[in-house]
Amino acid sequence: MLTLHDIPGDHLAQIPVEPCLAATATVFVGTWYAPYKCKVTAVRFLPTLATTGNTTNTKNLNVILDDGTPAEIGNYDLPTGTNLVAGTPVALDVPAETAMAAGQCLRFEVEKVGTGVLVGAGTWLVTYVGG
Repeated sequence: MLTLHDIPGDHLAQIPVEPCLAATATVFVGTWYAPYKCKVTAVRFLPTLATTGNTTNTKNLNVILDDGTPAEIGNYDLPTGTNLVAGTPVALDVPAETAMAAGQCLRFEVEKVGTGVLVGAGTWLVTYVGG
């Protein structure tokens, strides 16, 4: 029987998340577990609502590799001049071909800076290949 691991090429995982209000403290909004040994080739966030960046009061989107000792491996900060556009995915700067063991997880965090800004609902997109 053919399994997902046997299919060559990119696979895409979609993790939908609820909106994160401006006043909401730093929070994990979603988790993705590697279904098998793989390499993550890209992480993007697809917002459903526009957000205007602000250097003083903003939010940062972070990707945390949680292998028992959680560590931030990628981010997309929203300072003044950097915005989220509804329906346009933004790429987080994760290391190329991040190796993951089966069952290891990526956690998605919205980090509050100052009084924050609203980050609407959206979908985290994880692209990975077997490996």
